[in-house]
This record gives sequence, C-alpha cells and structure tokens, in this order.
Amino acid sequence: MDEIAAALRITKNAAAVQVHLADRLTHELPRTRQYLERGRIDLQRARVIVDLTDDLGEELSAEIEARVLDKAPEQTTGQLRYRLKRLVERLAPVEREERLKEAVTHRTLDLFENPEGTASLALQNLDPVCATGIFNKLNAVAHGMKSDGDARRVHQIR
Repeated sequence: MDEIAAALRITKNAAAVQVHLADRLTHELPRTRQYLERGRIDLQRARVIVDLTDDLGEELSAEIEARVLDKAPEQTTGQLRYRLKRLVERLAPVEREERLKEAVTHRTLDLFENPEGTASLALQNLDPVCATGIFNKLNAVAHGMKSDGDARRVHQIR
C-alpha cells in the first residue's frame, strides 16, 4: 500500500480505498466495471454500488448488482443509493444489521477546521435512532431560543 500511495501521491488510507474499489470491481462486480469502462455509469455511481454491496458476499452482491445496473445510468447517485439500500434491506437483512452494529462500534465525534477560520463538528456512525434523537433535541432547543427572541435562523442556532 505504501508504494501505491507514494506513486499516486495520496495517503495510505486513500490508496487502500482505491485498491478496495478496484478489487471489488474486478472480482465481485464485473458488470459494474464494464458499465464504468464503457461510460454507461460514472465513478460516483460505481462507488455507490461498491459501497452498498460491501461485505455481502459475491453471490448476493452480484444479485443486487443485476437488479440495479440497468437503471443506474439514468439515476442520480442519491436515487441509486436509495434503491440499493432498499434492496439490501429486503435481500440481506441479517448482513445489514451486522453492518450497522459493526459501524456503531466505530462512532466518533470529530472536529475539523474550515478554510474560512470556522470549525465543524461531525458525529459519525451513530445508530440512526440515536442520531435522530440528538437532532430532535438540538432542534427543540433551537426553536425554543428562536421563540425567546433569538434573531438567527433555526439552522444557525442549531
């Protein structure tokens, strides 16, 4: 991985992502690779398919690929992602639940500096119910502050 990262002048993590994408397209999702090579889909659509079929196994990945690929060229990445999520929920509920449990064990709170001099906080890999609860609580506080006369917009208060 070090050599690939150095040759491409990217981080080891970015190199690992690229290698994983290439490996999946070569071995588990060859039709997606063919669509990409022929210009029927772009790299972003291919990544959506790769990401949402990750860890599902070759057979299930191929089945899901077959169900989404023909419409993928006309869909936005958001539409494609939505369709893939619904298929995974229906065809691989156990794998989806395992993926969720694993992802939640890697939850983080990150602080980023922005080029403008501001900063951003990002909560990542939260359980969806927990994330919704946090969002709703922050939203309620913001609406309360707005009701008390805060002149800012609700999204600015949040």
